Amino acid sequence: MCCGSKRLDAARNAAPAYAQAAPRTPRETAGPATLSGPTDSAAAAATAAAVQRGARGSAVFVHDGAGELVVTGKSTGRRYRFTGRGARVAVDALDAPALAMLDKLRRLA
Repeated sequence: MCCGSKRLDAARNAAPAYAQAAPRTPRETAGPATLSGPTDSAAAAATAAAVQRGARGSAVFVHDGAGELVVTGKSTGRRYRFTGRGARVAVDALDAPALAMLDKLRRLA
């Protein structure tokens, strides 16, 4: 046998050089925060607070169109999911200018 086939056999039988890590769950796809959800006042206040805060500052956008809308932020690559008309989502401040240009989204003050 030549050296090439021995190397190929050794590579097939060798243990992997590294262990593959479990995939990470992105925080931005955990689900949208809406203000129209829970009827419990404490839960509603917690939901409203989640909409208002965000990493590196945030802006809150509301979906004015029909149906679901998923937008990928131009700067961060994060995905923002608006479940339907009136859905409010906190958007990273770096992605806010690009999302503000979309017709179906409106930035809240």
